[in-house]
Amino acid sequence: MLYISLFPQLLIGFYFLFFGLWNGYHWKPTIEAMVSKKIPFASPLLAFGILLESIAGTAIILGIGIKIAAAVLIPFDLVAVCLFHNFWCMQGEIRRLNMIIFISNTTATLGALILLLVGSI
Repeated sequence: MLYISLFPQLLIGFYFLFFGLWNGYHWKPTIEAMVSKKIPFASPLLAFGILLESIAGTAIILGIGIKIAAAVLIPFDLVAVCLFHNFWCMQGEIRRLNMIIFISNTTATLGALILLLVGSI
């Protein structure tokens, strides 16, 4: 039973670690997207986000400082998802795609909120 209860924690940690690494690997198009959305200090903010998601995701996976990791991920992810996937300002197919991504990201943030409230699942 213990291993089953660790599975959600591992998935939540993996989600954030994966997208931290994903954004690092896709640095150039991510910077271009940030600049097109007129986000100031795009490079340092992206570097900060990559480090934050990667370190906090790893901490959650390893069960180290889970509540702290979740506490720093929640506001970061909420701000990032509203800046990048503001589907309410879009039309057509791109709106639907960004709405799906928005819901996915906010669901992961909800998982982090649960970790913040209860610690290790």
